[in-house]
Amino acid sequence: MGYRPRRDITTTTVRVVVGDHYDVVNLRNVSSGGARIDAVFDAEVGDPLTIQIRDRSFVGRIAWASDVATGVAFSKSLRPAELSIFTGRPDRTLTPARARVGFSGHVAFRR
Repeated sequence: MGYRPRRDITTTTVRVVVGDHYDVVNLRNVSSGGARIDAVFDAEVGDPLTIQIRDRSFVGRIAWASDVATGVAFSKSLRPAELSIFTGRPDRTLTPARARVGFSGHVAFRR
């Protein structure tokens, strides 16, 4: 089994554009590679779409579809700062100060 990116659970509302049609839908989870949205489109797996949130647009394609949800695969992996747009939480990238914290929470000082 391959590596699966961490999914952040969210209830963000986004605008989804598929062809000439658009709809405002709930985005249920998001990862660097894709998302799950509550929507059923008259589109097929593989069709391109765009997710718009605030002043940003993210291009992808329909990866899977069911009766109540649609899976989106982004064209390129999202960076942590881009993920934070969807989740509303600051990105979790390692800064030099955070990288030095050990498993027990103690800071490791170099001599």
